[in-house]
Amino acid sequence: AAIVAHSSALKLKSLGKDPDFFSLLHFVEENAKQIYDGTRDFIWSIDVKSNNLKEVTFYVKDFGERLFAHSDISFFVTHNLVDTKGILNLSDGYGRHLLLFCKEALTNAFKHSGAKNVWLKVFHDNRDMYVSIEDDGKGLTQANPRGNGLRNMKRRAIKIGGQIHIGPRKPMGTIVELTFQL
Repeated sequence: AAIVAHSSALKLKSLGKDPDFFSLLHFVEENAKQIYDGTRDFIWSIDVKSNNLKEVTFYVKDFGERLFAHSDISFFVTHNLVDTKGILNLSDGYGRHLLLFCKEALTNAFKHSGAKNVWLKVFHDNRDMYVSIEDDGKGLTQANPRGNGLRNMKRRAIKIGGQIHIGPRKPMGTIVELTFQL
């Protein structure tokens, strides 16, 4: 976090003076942000509270709000997560896979969809779970053959015994759906 803060301050001081130095500082700042976010996610995922679906959902909600905050994309979250009987507890490791699945889908929507709106929906019916990330963008295009995003989402779905569906959203856009049992 300190590296991010200091590189941001140096970028402000160098603005308009040396484009190469500014570019280098931007590179350092972006890499430090990735390290910071990855470390924070890892530490959170090994915490006991990361095994609760409601906590995972709110963590993903916070990520999405930060991701879309300075963009033209509106972000919405809907859920029915009222845990009255402890049924929202996940098996060990599920929280981490669900978090990373959602982050990948949200990041893909942010980078590639051209959307005006993105929706995160999380619903459960007893032990059956439904998670979707939807956008109203240009829809699916050919996946990047060098990219790992879709492959990683499918792998994470399998690790939690889930099923994934990625397809068009009516009337336009993309929907990424994950279903699994608690």
